[in-house]
This record gives sequence, structure tokens and C-alpha cells, in this order.
Amino acid sequence: AGLDIASPAVHGACSAASAGASILACNPMDVVRTRLYNQPVGERRYRHAGDAVKKILATEGVSGFYKGALSHYLRLGPHLVMVFVILERLRLVVPSS
Repeated sequence: AGLDIASPAVHGACSAASAGASILACNPMDVVRTRLYNQPVGERRYRHAGDAVKKILATEGVSGFYKGALSHYLRLGPHLVMVFVILERLRLVVPSS
């Protein structure tokens, strides 16, 4: 009695994990980009991306780069689970050429 690696549950779990890994890697860049884009007109809090990284790290710590990560995961996680579970199911019914 082993784990069926072709089961939808395994594909779903792996898809959810891949969404988490994606957010872990990409959220810091998203936070920096959002901070740069949303600076008030005429008041430049950050001169460039490197300056934003330095200031976020100094004032908020590493956790500052993961603000909004949960909402990002709640959007991306279900999307990736559906995509990969459906893709793997289709691979079983559609012959490859």
C-alpha cells in the first residue's frame, strides 16, 4: 500500500506546494515593485529598487517582503491546483503524438 503518484490528490498537493514556492520566491519582488509604483507624487520615498529593498529591510525586517503573501497564495494556489490537476487528468484521456 504505497502512495499513488498519479492520483489527483498528489497532483493537487504538489500544485499547492509549487504555488507556495512561487510566492516565496516572487513576493519580495512584488512588494518592492508595488512600493515603487505607489509612491505619492512629488514625494519619493525610494530612489530605486535597491533603495526600497534596503529601507524595507531596515524598517520592517524580512517579514516586510511577505506582506500580502497570504492573499497572493489564496489567489494563486487554487488556480495552480486546478490547472495541474486538470492537465494531468487530460494527459490520461488524450493520446500523445
